[in-house]
Amino acid sequence: MTPLISENNSYNRNYLKYIAIFLLILVSLIIVPSSPLSKGNIWVDTNAMLEIGRGWLSGNIPYLHMFEQRGPILFIYNLIANMISSHGYFGLFCIEIANFLAIFFITDRILMKCFNNSINPFIATVLPFFMMIDKSFETGGSPEEFAITWSLLGILTAIIVSTEPMKNEFYRAVIFGITIGMVFWIKFTLLGPLIGASIFIFLILVNPSTL
Repeated sequence: MTPLISENNSYNRNYLKYIAIFLLILVSLIIVPSSPLSKGNIWVDTNAMLEIGRGWLSGNIPYLHMFEQRGPILFIYNLIANMISSHGYFGLFCIEIANFLAIFFITDRILMKCFNNSINPFIATVLPFFMMIDKSFETGGSPEEFAITWSLLGILTAIIVSTEPMKNEFYRAVIFGITIGMVFWIKFTLLGPLIGASIFIFLILVNPSTL
């Protein structure tokens, strides 16, 4: 009977995950300013970064021919957005949807590591939904919006280090290093969560009994 129960729980969880993803995309279409259903993104910073991505696609080089105070990773996001669509905000919307889904999957994985609950997929939508309606993110395309994804990935790596047997340490270290680098080159002032995760990992490696 136990395997059957496990299979049912897995089925229900996957079903809830699909519903959560559908709701996430639906709400994004309605709320996110870069959505095709929106009149457009009026935030000056977003339009400036999109313009840099557009200029880069045309052969101009950021920091040489164009300058904006954001980090180069943010310019890469906007370059990709312009590669998808160089007119309007559809490209940015695709990037934002991909980012929200990444946040959803990483958060769901973190929750599974901490609380093995079948409703985790719905809980995992809370952060993306909050980002859509909060004043700090409502204009879309902000550095914080993309840095959160990499910070969560770093936190997930720290949790894996603390909960799983020591193996593949090199790959985990590489992943954690990449998350720090990505956040730094998006906006270095957002490194706080990963600095905390670094201290946590250091304590675990120095003294495993910390847990």
